[in-house]
Amino acid sequence: RVHRNVLQSQASARRARLCQPRTVRGESAWLIKVCQRKLGQVRVQGPHLVLLIRRWVSAFHACLYREYLSPQLPDFACTVPFPEWKEGSSAIVNFAPQPAHAQWVSVLRTSFQSGAIDRVICNNSQCHYWATWSQLDDGRPCCIFALRIYQWEQLVDKSVSPPRACVGTYFGVPKPQSATSASKIFFHWKSSQLLDPFY
Repeated sequence: RVHRNVLQSQASARRARLCQPRTVRGESAWLIKVCQRKLGQVRVQGPHLVLLIRRWVSAFHACLYREYLSPQLPDFACTVPFPEWKEGSSAIVNFAPQPAHAQWVSVLRTSFQSGAIDRVICNNSQCHYWATWSQLDDGRPCCIFALRIYQWEQLVDKSVSPPRACVGTYFGVPKPQSATSASKIFFHWKSSQLLDPFY
């Protein structure tokens, strides 16, 4: 009976620790603070997530097109799936979607439906990367991408924002010869479908 009580106390302590806010250290010294793990509320401290996404995009570019892409590419923009906050403050910053977020999702959805998409699926199908190539208004080529890792968009606090994908673009490099061009077929998408190309 005493042994059973000890095990129950240990289990209760573990559950309590899981429900407490905690900080997870990861690559590039970025911090993810998980608040109320049962509710799946996630915030990111500082701009490190964007830097990490740059590195991932650079790696996926090399995987798809067999050429190097510098993670320091200045012409890069993306919408992050988590809100960010400043250290020492509870104010959320840098969580507004990029102005072209809906347009990027529309291009990715249309290209996927048309079979004009480059994809990498790895980590037991828990990591998905989509890319397709379009043009800016001045004619320069640009890559539009989407990244999904373990349904991370579902971890956001629903009271802050509805779930939305990590999508973005980069340009300033020539279009690779093996890259797929975005579909020009017109699809009408509902506004609710312009948050995430994976749904």
